[in-house]
Amino acid sequence: MSNPDSKATLSNIHIAFILTRGRSGSTLLQSTLDSHPHICAPNESDFVLHLRTRYAACTDWNEALIAKFIRDLYSNRKYRLFWKVDQSVLAQLFTQYKVTSFADACKVVYLSYQSPFPKKGIHLIVDKNPVHCNYIPVLRSFFPDAQFIHLVRDPRAVVNSVNKSFHKNNIPRLAKSWVKANNRIESQKDGSSFITVRYENLVQQPESTLKTILDFVGEAYDPDMLKSHEVLGKIKSKHANYSLSHHKNIGKEISSSFINKWERELTPEEIDIIAHFTHEFASRYGYTIPKPNLDLKKQKLIEYQAERKLLRFKRNIYYKLPFSIRKAILNLISRFSDKKYKQ
Repeated sequence: MSNPDSKATLSNIHIAFILTRGRSGSTLLQSTLDSHPHICAPNESDFVLHLRTRYAACTDWNEALIAKFIRDLYSNRKYRLFWKVDQSVLAQLFTQYKVTSFADACKVVYLSYQSPFPKKGIHLIVDKNPVHCNYIPVLRSFFPDAQFIHLVRDPRAVVNSVNKSFHKNNIPRLAKSWVKANNRIESQKDGSSFITVRYENLVQQPESTLKTILDFVGEAYDPDMLKSHEVLGKIKSKHANYSLSHHKNIGKEISSSFINKWERELTPEEIDIIAHFTHEFASRYGYTIPKPNLDLKKQKLIEYQAERKLLRFKRNIYYKLPFSIRKAILNLISRFSDKKYKQ
């Protein structure tokens, strides 16, 4: 093992989080940013939230604790299945850095990501996960200097995409969840550490939008970022994450052709339902959504459908469980669901 005094510092590697409602283009933004030679933007994983209840308060990051941390990390399915980092490789990476906190340990994990793009020294880590919009204060407690990229998309397009990709079939609930997710993000904004980006601008004016984002995080624009789809197109079929059906457009050139797809796929009634919940809130992002003229009976019905509580394991409860219970749940899921990723 190297001399502790010679280990590289992690304080010069900054972090930014992409905050968004799912199906808003976050994978497109993540993969494009990952093509930058000084940015590490891994595939989505919730390992930070998964491990925090056991390791956030730890201060003595000795060899034994790091070894235990690594073992527990591999109970996180997305890290294990989609990042595919050998434990011995990760253990070796830990010897190269001076780890004094949970945040430091997480940074080393981020740096273990095997990007398909060449790197020239990492200055910035970018983490995207839609669930993070519920945990902004938690993320700030670990990374007080973190920056946040709020990615927003027309709610009609988001609801349509979620419904088509995951067959949720509850338009009122999906519409209200768009408002709730963005409202949670808005409630945490303090100005300097946040930037808001519209998906529509990203796909219609990718160069200028990426320049704005990179200026915000303090990195220079690289024109090769607009060619990232060429690399992803070559490795997509062999990549466990990018080959998932809901990532089918990854590997294609950035295009605005999906902006108005919702107009062809949503019914007039569905559009009115979405508008009922989102027209006012969406206006702050520049979306013009006419307020529908729904009768009182229809309004009460869709409000009930949006708030109806289903018997499901809520994510906010899941992350509050003791780590040992959460780990047992993941291990049980893995016994039945991991096989399809091991081909």
